[in-house]
Amino acid sequence: MERHDEEIIAQVGKIIVKSGIESLSPERLARDLNIDQQTLPCHCETTEEILLTMLESLERELNQLVNTAKQQNFSSEKELNYLFKNLYFLFNTKPYYLTLIFSAELLNKSPEIQELLWRIKIGAKHYLLQIINHGQEDKVFKSTRTAKSLAVSILGSFRLFMNQQRLLNKMVSETQAIKNKSPAD
Repeated sequence: MERHDEEIIAQVGKIIVKSGIESLSPERLARDLNIDQQTLPCHCETTEEILLTMLESLERELNQLVNTAKQQNFSSEKELNYLFKNLYFLFNTKPYYLTLIFSAELLNKSPEIQELLWRIKIGAKHYLLQIINHGQEDKVFKSTRTAKSLAVSILGSFRLFMNQQRLLNKMVSETQAIKNKSPAD
């Protein structure tokens, strides 16, 4: 990914976290980057293209995390810990990914966006199933529940936890905004 793309993703992330997905547009992005809209890369000509770029970035980061974990040859237990510690770090450092994942608005967008969201979620579930299956085969994970049942439960719990984190961050941000407003506002 080019440096310019990283800058765009970071700026889009700021817009999403601060003002919400609905406020995202090529015009807003160009204004916030202090550039002419015509100089935005071709993958940023529409709001949908910008959202696809963000989701593709998330998918790349998740794939990189998974590949790194696989290369470590961890035990199933360590791999599971590594996965969730790094997911937590990723979503804390880039909270806009959480906003994208939990956005009901994105579910009403184009089939391309819906497919990419589905691919991200299925990829996470598939990888988690691999870890759990290996852990059960190695007798590290001793639950009598099926790997699929455990994966659904773990992912659901993690989603709930991260959504609570996202809402807490939003509350802190709104509290800070109220605190910083002058009496004339």
